[in-house]
Amino acid sequence: MIYDNNYCLNNLNYLIKQANEGKSDAIEELILIYSNENDYKDINKAIYYGKIAFLSNSTKGVYHLGLIYRDLGMYKEAFLCYKKVWEAGELDSGINLGLCYLTGTGTVKNVETAKMIFQKIITDFSKGNFPVTLESAKYWYSIISLLSDSDNKNIHEIRQNLIESNVDNDNSSANDLLLILGK
Repeated sequence: MIYDNNYCLNNLNYLIKQANEGKSDAIEELILIYSNENDYKDINKAIYYGKIAFLSNSTKGVYHLGLIYRDLGMYKEAFLCYKKVWEAGELDSGINLGLCYLTGTGTVKNVETAKMIFQKIITDFSKGNFPVTLESAKYWYSIISLLSDSDNKNIHEIRQNLIESNVDNDNSSANDLLLILGK
């Protein structure tokens, strides 16, 4: 949602009241308002409401808190947010969590855990999740598989995942790999 100044001005006090009553939708809205570029941007307030979301297990709010921490270079805190959302069963948060494990950002590097996360997204994906999540999971799972030391790489499976990660023809990196592996 795009927040113009009229929306914020007319609704900010109402949202604050609702958030103080523990309403997760209001908490999530305040995180977005305070973290986006507008006249009301205030990262400290966004983090404040993000911490409330963390304590109240509001997965959407916790995920956005993780993005704020990431943008501030607070990678361990971002990782903990992604992990909490993942553990609550939100597959869409898995891409960021898997990339943290893959790169060792905010946590100890663990390629096998990253691969397991991407595999779980692929296996458990449903229509309720964002399609880009599945495409990204297939891409990163393919990258890990290609870079593995195993002699038993399933090139057919890797190729198929890369094709499916580029279904909208918007993943130039997947397309580059397919030029090498063949389509």
